[in-house]
Amino acid sequence: MRRLFSLALAIALVGGGLTLASAQAEEPSPGPGELVISVLDFPATVTAPTADLVVGLSPAVVPDEIAWEVRRSTGDGVVGSGVFQGPFSAGPDGVGILLPFVAPWRLAEGNYELRLSASAVTEDAGTVSGAVARPFRYDPYPVAISVKQQLTTFYPYSDGYRDNLALDVTVNSSRTVEIALSVRNQAGKQVAGALNVIGGNSTGGVSWTGRTNRGTPVAPGTYSLEVTAREYDGDSVTWNGAVVVSGKRLVTKASSFTISAAASLSGKPYVGPCSKLARRAKGGLGFYSQTKCKGSLKRSVVSVYHGAYLPKAFEGRYRSVQVTLNGAPANKARNNYINLGYAGPNRTELAKLKSLRGKGGHRGKTAPASVIFDRTKDRPYLIWWAGLTAGSRFNVNSYKVTTTYQVLR
Repeated sequence: MRRLFSLALAIALVGGGLTLASAQAEEPSPGPGELVISVLDFPATVTAPTADLVVGLSPAVVPDEIAWEVRRSTGDGVVGSGVFQGPFSAGPDGVGILLPFVAPWRLAEGNYELRLSASAVTEDAGTVSGAVARPFRYDPYPVAISVKQQLTTFYPYSDGYRDNLALDVTVNSSRTVEIALSVRNQAGKQVAGALNVIGGNSTGGVSWTGRTNRGTPVAPGTYSLEVTAREYDGDSVTWNGAVVVSGKRLVTKASSFTISAAASLSGKPYVGPCSKLARRAKGGLGFYSQTKCKGSLKRSVVSVYHGAYLPKAFEGRYRSVQVTLNGAPANKARNNYINLGYAGPNRTELAKLKSLRGKGGHRGKTAPASVIFDRTKDRPYLIWWAGLTAGSRFNVNSYKVTTTYQVLR
């Protein structure tokens, strides 16, 4: 960007109709005929259209004019000059005077020297004069960055869940920029750092694993983040943030519970006109096909849905679920069986269907988390199905539901 910039010159003095704060206590004493001009404040790098320059004069006089020059730091020429004529206006907070300064047109990026000179007539010392020079850098293309912090809390345990803090850094500089990350604890001590090099006007990143520079995990707590982008000539800009390192981690659990066949009924059973669903002792159910007649498979079917709420997993992180049927054939007929399967959330088809025979605990197939309803909500639940036909008869006492899932603790 090629642009002009203005410098506000504020001169600490008393007199000439201006009541201004004095900074003479810190200024050197002038010699005979000398006007000491002291630069009290001036930015080392000028990047904006305006900058504040605060100077003090000793003795405290009001000059009629102040001359300025901008020279190259190499001393090989003046690139611009001018004169400010009084009367002068008071500067901010009543300190000094404000002088709008326009730099030479198309001042290139680089190192310069600003020279000020003034003279005044005093009653005691007659004419006094002096000059001062102050180096500065003009940078119309200052490096700037934007940082996107992916997480405000992370869990550095290498388990695949938020275990790495990534910072996406976008640079608006035409030059290659070095990106440095510094991580400090609450005592201000640096515990970790990272470096990356990003090409001009592009996006890169730095990351932190939650470990020190020596590779040991840091203690849980809040850590400050400092990202510094630095060009090869030393120009830099810094972004500051913070992150919480949690002491929690994902833990895999297995939970099992048993529920009676009757207590787990969900919805209305479908029983064909030739068959029967009987209530038995201790919450058991009797699935009896063709007790009244021998009809088609549809007229002979006994089909029910069961359901139960599951333990809540962190962010719905279930790994598997399995239902075990506890029961036995109702008689010694060789064709006795019962089918067991899972109803997915759309309930349009059965998953992991398995045909069970014999007495005892019959494990259904292990099903994925996708068969669980509302698994990311407060009350996730499972629906499974049991049924038979073709004259089969089976007593079901209860179901055991086993779930493998993850919690954060």
